[in-house]
Amino acid sequence: MKLANLISKAIIMFSVCMVLYLMFIFWGDYQSIKNIICQIHFHEYFLAILASLCGILIRIIKWDFMIKQLEIRIPKTESSHVFLFGLGFSITPGRIGELIKSYILFRKHNVDVRVSAPVIVVDHLTNFISLSLIVTSGIGYIALGAKSASIIIGVFLLSIFVLQKKTLIMPLIKKITSVGKLTKFQLTLSKLYRSSHSLLRVWPLIVTIVLTLIGCIFEAVPLWIFIKALDLSLSYRDILFVLSTGTIAGTLSMFPGGIGVADTSVIGLLMQLDIPKSMAVSISLLERLIVVWLGVLIGLITVISLKSRYLASNNNDNS
Repeated sequence: MKLANLISKAIIMFSVCMVLYLMFIFWGDYQSIKNIICQIHFHEYFLAILASLCGILIRIIKWDFMIKQLEIRIPKTESSHVFLFGLGFSITPGRIGELIKSYILFRKHNVDVRVSAPVIVVDHLTNFISLSLIVTSGIGYIALGAKSASIIIGVFLLSIFVLQKKTLIMPLIKKITSVGKLTKFQLTLSKLYRSSHSLLRVWPLIVTIVLTLIGCIFEAVPLWIFIKALDLSLSYRDILFVLSTGTIAGTLSMFPGGIGVADTSVIGLLMQLDIPKSMAVSISLLERLIVVWLGVLIGLITVISLKSRYLASNNNDNS
C-alpha cells in the first residue's frame, strides 16, 4: 500500500470539494453567505467543533468495540490512531483508503486482513441502518420515500438475520467455492464470513447501532447550533432527518465522502423546510466543514505525525 498515492488521492478529492463549495457559495450569493457566517459568534463555532469532536470520539469507541469482538487486542491509544488513519483517507475514491486500518493491523500485529476488513464493511452497514432508522422516524415531516426507506431497512435486517445462520452460510460458501478456480477463494471467504458473523451477532449489532445513533446526535449538533444562532425555526428532529437523508444519498452515490450529493441533498431539504437559499447553503457548508472535513484533517495530521511509527518502510514493503 503506497501512502503517497493515498495522500495524492485525498488531496485531489479535497481540491474537487473546495471547487464544488465555491460553486455553491456563488450560487447562494457570496455576499449574503459572508454576512450569514459573520452573524455566528465565536463561542458558537467553538461549541460546534466540540460536538464534532465528541462525534469522532464515539466513532473511535465503536471501532475499538468492534475489533475486540474479533479478539484483536491492542492498546486503546493505538486503536485510536488506527481509526484516525482510516478517517484521514475516508474521502479517497470508493473509500478504499480506509483499508489502511487493516493494513496497519497486519503490519503491527499480524492480524489477517481477511479477519479485520469485515469491521470496515460492518461499520458502514451499521451506519446505514442507523441513518435509515432516523430517516424513517422523520418521514412524517417529509413523506417522500417512506415506503422505499422501510423496504431498504427491512431488506438489510433480513440479510443480517440470514447471515447469522452459520449452518446455512458455511456449507453454501463451501459449495460455491468447490468448483474449478473458485476453490482458491474458499479460505478467504470463510475467514471473511466468520469475522462478519462475530460482528453481526445480536448483542454486538445492538451496541454498534446504539453507538452510531449517539454519534449521529452529536454530529447534528453543529447544524442545530447554527440554526439557533440565526434564529431559524427548525426542530432537532428535523435536523437529524435532513442530515441522515443527505448522508444516505451521499453513501448511495458512491462518491468519496458523498461529495456533492450529500451537500446538495441537505441544502435542498433545508430549502423545502422554508430555510432561505443563502442560509441553507451557508449552514450546510459550515456543517460539512466542521463534521466531515475536520475529521479528515485530524486524520491526515495523524498520518503525517505517526506514519514513521505505523508505516515505516522495510525491505518487503513500499509504504
